[in-house]
Amino acid sequence: MGFIPLSEPLVNVRATISQCLQRAQVTSAERDQLQGAAKGIFFKDRTYRRVVRSAIQDADRAGVVLAVLRTNNVNLKLPDARLLVETVISTPDCRFIPELSWTFEATRYGTRCFLLLDLNSFRPVYSRLR
Repeated sequence: MGFIPLSEPLVNVRATISQCLQRAQVTSAERDQLQGAAKGIFFKDRTYRRVVRSAIQDADRAGVVLAVLRTNNVNLKLPDARLLVETVISTPDCRFIPELSWTFEATRYGTRCFLLLDLNSFRPVYSRLR
């Protein structure tokens, strides 16, 4: 969609590594190391550079693998994002009150912890805490 991601989703990293293995661009051992490293990196910090640095110690091979991963990047989330944008664009811009076949049953826990909504009018209602 024209932007550079700050991190890589684990689903994309796994798909990319698998594709590279199928194309014989990484070994089975490298695949295992890369996937283990990717899984162990906090999602906001997960980049191909960080995954490769964590998994492959040989600097020359790490450079080759990093280039291979970037070149063969598989983005499984992009079609979902496009579908979401298309759906939002094609949805009529109007408000409506849906017909609900259920009613909200308030509990003591819910009234203490959460904002309750009057689902008939969609106005916030605050419960008194007793």
